[in-house]
Amino acid sequence: MRSSSVLALAVSAIAATGASARAQTAPPAAPGFAVERLDLAPAGAGWIALDDLAMQPGLGGALALEFGYEHAPLRIDDGGTRVPIVSQRSTVTLSGSVTYDRFRFSLAVESELWASGDSPIIDGYQYTAPSIDPSSHPDAIADPRLGVDVRLVGDPASVFRLGVSGELFALNGTQADYDSDGTWRGIVRAEVAGDTGAYSYAAYAGVHIRTLDDASIPGSPRGSEFVFGAGGGVATRVGNWRAVIGPEVFGATAFEAAFGDNTTALEALASGRIEQVTGKGRQIRLRLGIGAGLDPEFGAPQWRILAGIEMFGQAPRAPDAAAPAPASGPWLH
Repeated sequence: MRSSSVLALAVSAIAATGASARAQTAPPAAPGFAVERLDLAPAGAGWIALDDLAMQPGLGGALALEFGYEHAPLRIDDGGTRVPIVSQRSTVTLSGSVTYDRFRFSLAVESELWASGDSPIIDGYQYTAPSIDPSSHPDAIADPRLGVDVRLVGDPASVFRLGVSGELFALNGTQADYDSDGTWRGIVRAEVAGDTGAYSYAAYAGVHIRTLDDASIPGSPRGSEFVFGAGGGVATRVGNWRAVIGPEVFGATAFEAAFGDNTTALEALASGRIEQVTGKGRQIRLRLGIGAGLDPEFGAPQWRILAGIEMFGQAPRAPDAAAPAPASGPWLH
């Protein structure tokens, strides 16, 4: 009886020692972060990543629905092989904005529809791929974005327009799903845009105020970043519709390791939009973007596709009571 008790105690001690050893040798977990490097332009801004700063006089607004798919937006080097921690990611984004003269106030909410990847151990850290699908593992809303844009110089159709913008990412998503840093963050930008003849252009430069700095974890953010983007397109008008087609290039790099291999995302999109230009009532805009990462590693996917539909318009303006009544005559009919 005593020998059985001693044997049981010995087995328990060995098991506990083994469990303790395994616990001590288990690699630390990489917590995840907001991997998306494309910050969609607010509803009504025209471009996919850029802002046309063409807010109209009076009260207006826009409502947009955007679908996107990214292939391999996060790959981390493991002994010469880039492992896709996030191998695919599809999203839907609903955004809205209200404009008044030179001001725009916007809100955008994004949700992942599908996400998957690999879960390797790299440089002593355990990575866990996101596992999201609509049936068994639906995702909640990622960090919502609140924004304000102001045009400082120029008119809605001028050759040169200058503006500033600010954007706040409210904490709501989860790091494990790679749709949040787990902390609040924001972006401030200086923006330019303009139209000359059949050509339209836009560009921006700014700072992503990002407090997450996981320098020891491969492929993770290194704090605040410099963000930039530029694009242009040729416009063609047919009746009450206008098409604008051209490239958009945008990126981000951490100040701590500017333009380093693992801290820079650079991407290009071939973008196009078709929009109504009647200037009256509700109007429709359709957008399509197809592109690839020029440096496909830190959040810039190997390739992506986006498609969206937008409704926008201006509230009718009351006539100016002080203005003289229009003249009448048969030549006006």
